[in-house]
Amino acid sequence: MKEPVFGIFCVFAASFLVFSEKKSKKDSIFCYFLLANGIIFLVLYYFLAFRGHTSVYTSSSETNVFSLISRVFHAEKANIVIILLAAYRFFRIVFKKEKDQIFADSLLFASAGYVSSYIVLGLAYPYYFSPALLLAIPSFVNAVSINKEKDRLALSVRYALCVFLLAMIFVNLPLFKENIAMSYMERTTDMAIIRTVAEHKTRGGTLYWHIPTYLPNNPINPTISGQRHIYDVFIDYVLGDYSSVKIPGSRNIFALTRDVVDLKDEDVFFLPVYVDEDARPVPFPKDIMEMLEKYDFVALNCNLVHIRIFVKKGSYIEPNWLLNRTMINEQLAVNN
Repeated sequence: MKEPVFGIFCVFAASFLVFSEKKSKKDSIFCYFLLANGIIFLVLYYFLAFRGHTSVYTSSSETNVFSLISRVFHAEKANIVIILLAAYRFFRIVFKKEKDQIFADSLLFASAGYVSSYIVLGLAYPYYFSPALLLAIPSFVNAVSINKEKDRLALSVRYALCVFLLAMIFVNLPLFKENIAMSYMERTTDMAIIRTVAEHKTRGGTLYWHIPTYLPNNPINPTISGQRHIYDVFIDYVLGDYSSVKIPGSRNIFALTRDVVDLKDEDVFFLPVYVDEDARPVPFPKDIMEMLEKYDFVALNCNLVHIRIFVKKGSYIEPNWLLNRTMINEQLAVNN
C-alpha cells in the first residue's frame, strides 16, 4: 500500500456517513475518526513531503487522461469491473434508494477511489491494486446473495467475477513479497549509505549523479531522478547542515558528464537505473562504465533497487559492506 491508502479511509467514512440510514452513534464516531486519520495524514504529507517538490510521478511522462486511464486498466483488468460496479451501485443508491448494503458499497466506493488515485498519479503496477481488489470482494458476494433466487445466470457471472478478483490477488503475492523484501533491505541500509557518502565528501570527494541526455517515457523515472535531492538533504543532515531542506536544488551532488577525467579517490558516483517504456532497465553508458573501471571504481553492494553507487576500490566504506565488482562486469556485458 502507498499513500493513497489514506484516501480509502476518507472515501469509506464519507460514503457510510452520507448514505447509511441505520448507522449507530458508534458507527458515526468510528467514521469521524477515519476521516480525521486521513485528513491529518494528507495535511502532514503536504507540508512535510509534497510542498516545494519540483516533480511528481507524472512529470516527463504521459499526461493525457485517456492514456492514463488506459494504462491503469491495462495493468489490472479487474479495475474496469470495479469502476463499472461502483458506478452501478451509486446509481442504485441515489436513484433507487437501495441502501441495504451500504457497508459493502462504502468499501466498493473506497476501492474505486483508490484505483482512480493511480490514474491521477500515472502509476500502473499490478501489485498496487491488490487493496482495491480486496475491498471490492464484499460487493460481489452481496450481489451473488441478492440475486440468488432471481437469476441463475447473474449468479454464475458474479460468482465468476468474485473468483477472478481473488485470483488476481494471489497472482500478485510474489510481487508483494519481492517488493517488501527489497524495501526492507533499502530501509535497513539507507543511513549507512548516507554516512559513507558524507564521509567521502568530508575527505574532499566530489559527488556525481548521472543524468542521461534522453529520459525514457516511464512514470517511475522522474521519481528516480528526484532521489538526487533526497540524498542531498540527508547528506546535509548527517553533516549538520540543514540548508538544502529550505533551498531547492542539489548543492552536494553534481551532474556527471563524459568530460570528467580528473577523478579523485574520494569521489562518489551515483548511477540511477532508469527504465524504458516497457519497465526494462536502461543500460548504463558504456563510456562511463569503462571510465569507472579504468580508474578502479567499483559498485557498493548496497541493495538499492534503482541506484548504483560507485567508489574507489579500497576507499572508506562501512565495515560490514562488501565491494561488488561483478556489478560493473554484468553491466558492461549488457552494454556489449
